[in-house]
Amino acid sequence: MKKGGIIKHYTEEEITLLKTHYANEGADFCANLLGRTRQAIQGEAFKLGLKVKKSTIRKLKDIYFLAKDTPRSVNVEQFEHPQTKEIAYLLGFLWGDGYIHKTKWGQYLICTGIAKKDGDILKPIFDKVGKWGVQIIKRPNRQVVMSIRISNMALFYFLKGHGFRKKYCEPSILKIIPKELQCYWWRGFIDADGCFSLRKYKTYQSYFSISGPYNQQWGFAEKFLAENNIPCRVYKNENFCKKTNKIHRNSTLIVCGRRNIINVGKLLYPKDVVDIGLNRKFNIYKEIERVHELWKKRFPNMPESRSRLLPFDEHNYA
Repeated sequence: MKKGGIIKHYTEEEITLLKTHYANEGADFCANLLGRTRQAIQGEAFKLGLKVKKSTIRKLKDIYFLAKDTPRSVNVEQFEHPQTKEIAYLLGFLWGDGYIHKTKWGQYLICTGIAKKDGDILKPIFDKVGKWGVQIIKRPNRQVVMSIRISNMALFYFLKGHGFRKKYCEPSILKIIPKELQCYWWRGFIDADGCFSLRKYKTYQSYFSISGPYNQQWGFAEKFLAENNIPCRVYKNENFCKKTNKIHRNSTLIVCGRRNIINVGKLLYPKDVVDIGLNRKFNIYKEIERVHELWKKRFPNMPESRSRLLPFDEHNYA
């Protein structure tokens, strides 16, 4: 190294310190220790055949990205101690439709990909809790997708610790959400993976469903519904796709019967309004509720299981 036009050679003591600390602490630590530049330390280490350990590289990257993105992107403490409906909703939504991924460049990504029309509604909720990036994805013959993402190591490891990498397990995150906010977690989860359905043809059959992976453990949802006297069934499906020549597997939890479906809606929307989330699913739930009232007028003494099979013209009883 040249300093003021003079080459400053390494002493035996400096070389000993370099051999002792370089592998475990890296170039920056040694540069500060010896009062030299990072480039000079790396050059001398190359001559001596010294290399930084992979574990040290990973540790230094973690420290770098934690210092780099945590202050500017999101406050992780609000996720660790949920106190708002926005946090509870997003934890549920990310459980259903999000994923976490560590890139080879050292980014700790938390992402979700949804239809752009839904993303336009949900993006302000994400913005309330941090600075999330957006990417619009357009593909031929497919709907436009909005990818919402953030890079944050602390949030990544928090979600990973609660099973967000293997979401077929039961969500332990529910244990840290206050009871009065848990309806928002379920609403976010249902907005991601749930569905209210009303078939407007003759009998107006309806159902409520949640989709998941084939090996999904549905115990947490079955328990939640059972505590509110709502029966449900779980189906495992296997479908062969000719285009890909593969078998696609998934499982579905289904609630049938308009009374049961309406009770699900009351759990998700206790205030009977959409103060957060997607309007379209709430609107279908309210339509099912309206049809149910019409059915009661038309067949006041008939069990719902039989009345579903009778033809019905809603215009005669509106």
